[in-house]
Amino acid sequence: MKGDENLSVSRLLRFAAVLLSVLSGLASTVHAELAWSFADHPIPALHDLDDETMLYVFLSPEDSNMVLDCGDYFGRYLTAYERYYPEFARQGTPEERDQAFRAGVEAYGDDYLVTCLTSPYVLKLHKDIWATPLRFTVRYCGRFEGEPVTDADRYMVETIRRVERIAARGSEEGLFNMILLDGEPDRTELNPDLLYFLKKSLIDTDFARQRMILDPGSRFGILAINSPDLEAQLTPKRKAFIDAAVKRGDLRAVLDTTGPCGDTAWRAE
Repeated sequence: MKGDENLSVSRLLRFAAVLLSVLSGLASTVHAELAWSFADHPIPALHDLDDETMLYVFLSPEDSNMVLDCGDYFGRYLTAYERYYPEFARQGTPEERDQAFRAGVEAYGDDYLVTCLTSPYVLKLHKDIWATPLRFTVRYCGRFEGEPVTDADRYMVETIRRVERIAARGSEEGLFNMILLDGEPDRTELNPDLLYFLKKSLIDTDFARQRMILDPGSRFGILAINSPDLEAQLTPKRKAFIDAAVKRGDLRAVLDTTGPCGDTAWRAE
């Protein structure tokens, strides 16, 4: 029993190191209350910022980019957006513009900004589950099991739904953060068909190669997506369905048809 406890603690510590290393490298819709379209007024990508704006966004003092939403960085990017589109700065209240901008980033933002709406929240979710597991009654494996009844449950559902939406539009950062959701026994262990979809969707991307996400010898090797037994969990019919969904970029088809949360004995320790 003592050996099992030590193994469990070791697994949690290694997984914590993976998530913290992800964040250490960080430097859909139109809001209903604002008559503004982010499709018609694109959020400038990082590489499109002019030199003055780049300096403002990254070199302003009192940065706190390790808090939710990447802290001041995210707010300064909103200010930069208002400079690019002065008419947006005249829309609604500051709070309404903030919420609209978040929705715009979720639906259209490039991966550098999307990181601020995904990775910090996924990390917080894992930390909360480790710290107070009894506050969580909902389980997620690609579908939810149980009804959210606690504030912790509602935070979990909100976080996962956001990551799902971002991943479903093809964002590599969103797909990556779906992988990072995985790992909490009886809470967020993804079904093998969903993990297989995520792996196949990223396998030939520079995004995955540069981060060594799918390298079993990297810090991500402990994640279930790199288990040698992953593909064997799919029937030939389900594998063919997932392969076709990958070609279409159709995450939603996988989420809508994945089975109930089940046995996880195949996962490598």
